[in-house]
Amino acid sequence: MPMLTSSFVTSFASSFGTRRGLLVGAVLGSLFVTTLPVITGCAGFVVAVEVGMSLCNDLMTQISAAGISAPPTGYQLCKEDDLELANKRYKLCVYCNGEPDDVRYVQLNCEGSLYPAVVRESPMMLDTADGSGAGLNKISCDERVKAFAYSNASTTETHLDASIVLPDRRTLPDRSAYAGLTILADGQDVPTEGEFELDVGTELRITGPFDLAAHYAALLGVRTLDYKADGAKWHVEIDPNYAVMTILRNHDVHDTRFLFAPPH
Repeated sequence: MPMLTSSFVTSFASSFGTRRGLLVGAVLGSLFVTTLPVITGCAGFVVAVEVGMSLCNDLMTQISAAGISAPPTGYQLCKEDDLELANKRYKLCVYCNGEPDDVRYVQLNCEGSLYPAVVRESPMMLDTADGSGAGLNKISCDERVKAFAYSNASTTETHLDASIVLPDRRTLPDRSAYAGLTILADGQDVPTEGEFELDVGTELRITGPFDLAAHYAALLGVRTLDYKADGAKWHVEIDPNYAVMTILRNHDVHDTRFLFAPPH
């Protein structure tokens, strides 16, 4: 896998440890978000954002926006899942036709449209040294590190322009389906096809339509955003198991929706 080496060396790089406690608990990196779907304000107004990232790139359920009103012939309800996002409870209904490799259909709160999906069955695991010389430990990718962020609040509700200083080495997902995004690594264009290794401290900029950019950021491991804007506290959280995103305003649900994958 090709390696894109960072020229951006940050002060936290030397403190990045191999022990599990350091890896999970450290406050690493910076993320500069110039547009979020609910941040508004005057040009130049800066909002502090706390970011939660999974420990590694992770598989995410891929959901198509081609919704249908009823299950196709041969499909029936095969699973109901309880989903908790931002301490709010949701229910997911999954429809199958009995063939394990066929497309499934998912339905948020078991009502409304059903969407074709390739469902993520289980979280990935990360091999990491435990610092004792005893070997490798398995750590769930669902465990998180925290990063601090800043947001320029001169925004629209449809556009995202985020520069993420990566807290660890990450694999940049193939971007061939994300033609609507501009993606730069340390100011250089990222190749349009293939996966690439990015070193710790790489400054990755993602610019484009909000949901498309949010989907790509989620593949990189972004799971939560917390910030204050317009006199309110906002919380954005993404569940990779069913690619559901919820947005809270002052602890009340502002919006919850599927984060659709781009068409291939």
